Amino acid sequence: MPAPKTLLKDKSIMVSDHLSFESYKDFLQIIKSNSVDTVIFKDCFGGNVYVGLQYAKIIRSYKLNTVASGFVGSACAGAFLGGVARTLDGSATWNVIMFHGGFETKTKQSAGVKLNQLLLDEFSRELNFRFSYQVNDIILNTKKEEEGIYFFSNNKGINLTFYCDGNQGEDYQKCKQLNEISLKSEKIVF
Repeated sequence: MPAPKTLLKDKSIMVSDHLSFESYKDFLQIIKSNSVDTVIFKDCFGGNVYVGLQYAKIIRSYKLNTVASGFVGSACAGAFLGGVARTLDGSATWNVIMFHGGFETKTKQSAGVKLNQLLLDEFSRELNFRFSYQVNDIILNTKKEEEGIYFFSNNKGINLTFYCDGNQGEDYQKCKQLNEISLKSEKIVF
């Protein structure tokens, strides 16, 4: 199912749900047909990782800004990296940006270290973006869909980073806190 999109009054487009080839075609048409300067990813949970890269590339080529609102994870987090300026929704109680490696769509099996490295290399080449060694290692070695690195930020200025192994469900207190890594240190937002 294509990701719902809403063209907003203030030259913004909102992307939510999951990214797919069909949603990308719709997204591209809206970008080409309207005066858009910002893409808001709101509760955008993932989708096809290669489609996420295509979103990121078109966002960067049109020099658009991106905003993360609510939960933005997986392929959507990758697409968010396309923004020339990347910010968080200051009105949201919590924003969460989550990165992990790729997964085979039908079997939900990890793409593996080699394919994940190719994907990270593509983001580096296309967007001039690199994660730190520690975050890169987490992404490369992802084995479960819920496993990855989670960046939490609230509207009171609290920022937390966790590595979750995929066994925690939504109980992030069971995850390992990573105090030395943040959205800003990774240059994910600025």
